Amino acid sequence: MKDDSNKKSRSSAERVIVFIDGSNFYHSVKETFDLHDNQIDFRKLIEILRAGRLLVGVYYYNASLDRGL
Repeated sequence: MKDDSNKKSRSSAERVIVFIDGSNFYHSVKETFDLHDNQIDFRKLIEILRAGRLLVGVYYYNASLDRGL
């Protein structure tokens, strides 16, 4: 007989996906902390947001600049 206990614990674990709006993140960090987003340790930030849950994915998105082309 197969032991499905490990499978059940993985499937019942709380999961999280992190979406970061690049433009809002950049401006918020700059205004609030006087930092640029390249000064942020994203690995550490994701670990804090993950809070021990199963991390399914991380998405950092940004709109392209409208250069009137």
